[in-house]
Amino acid sequence: MYLTLEKFEKQAEFFCASRCGRTGPVSFLPGPVTIPAQVRKAFERAPESHRSDFFIADFQKTGAGCANWSAPAMSRYYWARDAGQ
Repeated sequence: MYLTLEKFEKQAEFFCASRCGRTGPVSFLPGPVTIPAQVRKAFERAPESHRSDFFIADFQKTGAGCANWSAPAMSRYYWARDAGQ
């Protein structure tokens, strides 16, 4: 099953007319959403450099946790890293 541009436009026009009560451009992006205070606070901090020891350790820890989901992909990453590539 696939969706053509023509079918999408027709369905979107019907959807907007029946649900939005208007015609013309409509955003299908979700939102607005409420951003939790802890997320806003995290964005106020300076970003962590991808070259810092903290980031590298955190990335490796995250990668190890993801290994169960995608062992072949993670093993390629660690092989390349350990080979110095």
